[in-house]
Amino acid sequence: MAPLAAGRDFICFLGDHIMGATRQHKPGAAELARQWTHWKAAFAPVATACPHVFHLTSNHDTFDTVSKDAFRRAFPDLPQNGPPDDRGLSYVVKPADDLLLVVTNAASSRLGPGHVETDWLAEVLEAHASVPHKLVLGHYPVLPVNGYADHPMWCIPPDEGDQLW
Repeated sequence: MAPLAAGRDFICFLGDHIMGATRQHKPGAAELARQWTHWKAAFAPVATACPHVFHLTSNHDTFDTVSKDAFRRAFPDLPQNGPPDDRGLSYVVKPADDLLLVVTNAASSRLGPGHVETDWLAEVLEAHASVPHKLVLGHYPVLPVNGYADHPMWCIPPDEGDQLW
């Protein structure tokens, strides 16, 4: 992915791109490839208008190893600077000199769904302490206000949420 010029517009797509997994259905590689092809075709006008799009994982997009591989194939140009097991799923990018985006995987490959690699996050924030503006993005809510209290199924566990803050 080419570096952004200062002040250049970008989009952060917060996950649930595709139907992916539901309670009743867990698709295989061929079905996921079909869904990603459909989504990318539908999203093409947006991607053309704003070529800098940062994608986040979600419970529908990256629910197992097969789906995580499909996500990586769908977005091969995402930065590969996340935790070792989550390269291309979690990553860091600086779209401007004064802004850091930290994209977290909603289902850490090491820790499972609803968990974030907080050690990696702390290291990234420490390494970029001089950047004045930081956005840490993830799909699962840390402070759910919508009735989703089941963790790690629907939100970040409270003790991990405390670590994130």
